[in-house]
Amino acid sequence: IRFSDGADPADLVRVVLAAFAAGTTPTVSASGWIETAIERALDDLGVFVEVQTEHEWRTMLRRADAELAGARIRLVGGSASAITMATGGRPDLAVWSDPVVMSGRLEMLPFLREQAISITAHRFGTPNHLTDHLELGR
Repeated sequence: IRFSDGADPADLVRVVLAAFAAGTTPTVSASGWIETAIERALDDLGVFVEVQTEHEWRTMLRRADAELAGARIRLVGGSASAITMATGGRPDLAVWSDPVVMSGRLEMLPFLREQAISITAHRFGTPNHLTDHLELGR
């Protein structure tokens, strides 16, 4: 999670709680000071908070090639285009930059991994019975 200057601290709390609801402990990079009560609460939850200027943040992104493979960044404030430029527009890095919303289910999306299962039970349009014994819809 990247928390930028000028962003609402309540939005940071919402996003962190969404991460926990999704079953993950996020790491927070803040561009400046975070209110003491919030910082203490994050520390109690085991959330690592690092204060980095925008320049330090972008420099870290440029250098963290292997660590960013398949990573997701949830921006709370800030510019998605700046991250895209710093990382060279990597297709394997997801940047979530939409405004923080009240819906916890929507805020959980950056912290969940998608999964899709597909079964093809035909050969050239002719149905077969290979999947008849499977219980679907669990």
